[in-house]
Amino acid sequence: MKKYIFLILFSGSLLLEAQSGVDTPILTVAESEERPLYQKKDLYLGGYISFRARSNQQNQGDTQLGTTFYFAPNIQYFIREKTAILAAAGWYNSWVGYTQSTTNIYTSRPSIDIGLRQYHPIKWIQGLALFQEAGSRYDYTWSSQKDGSRSEPYVKTGTHSLSLRYTVGLAYHFHPRFQLTTNLAGLYYYYTTTQNLLDPAVERTRYSSLDASLYLKSFNFGLNYRLSN
Repeated sequence: MKKYIFLILFSGSLLLEAQSGVDTPILTVAESEERPLYQKKDLYLGGYISFRARSNQQNQGDTQLGTTFYFAPNIQYFIREKTAILAAAGWYNSWVGYTQSTTNIYTSRPSIDIGLRQYHPIKWIQGLALFQEAGSRYDYTWSSQKDGSRSEPYVKTGTHSLSLRYTVGLAYHFHPRFQLTTNLAGLYYYYTTTQNLLDPAVERTRYSSLDASLYLKSFNFGLNYRLSN
């Protein structure tokens, strides 16, 4: 945890250095008559989409199968130069099953997300910028476990989740209209409550945590399109 926090703070220090680099870029994108990036009233549309199918060998020759799908369109609107409000709506769906049993696990999760992002262009690589972002996300998760021999699920839960975050990432305009983004590190606070939907009389369970993440081995990329002229 301490190592991750140090790396997050170190990444944050790069945000300040990004403003004081040399004036002549060593890497440039194609010349364009478009006006400068990240201007007030700029509007970006974009988001994330992913699909994954997996197969894992289990004990006694059983095999776990599964699929996941995630889709989250978002919008960025610049309230001033280099500072944007973000809003997103997401949908996550997954299924897990087994080859030698009839157990199936289904999960669905809609979400909404809002945030504030500030860009810090790196002068010596045209089109590249560091960004810092603070935001909040709410999602509701339906989860059910079902046996093929039964018509109704034998486990069914609903979970409310609220998270707060501070993240540092990179954004790259490989074209004046198109932007790629990825997170480098983040601090997250989570608070969740889970209800047994088959027996509402059962008391809700509550959980909270503070986590730090460093995205060195896995990268999630977002693609955005600038609408403004």
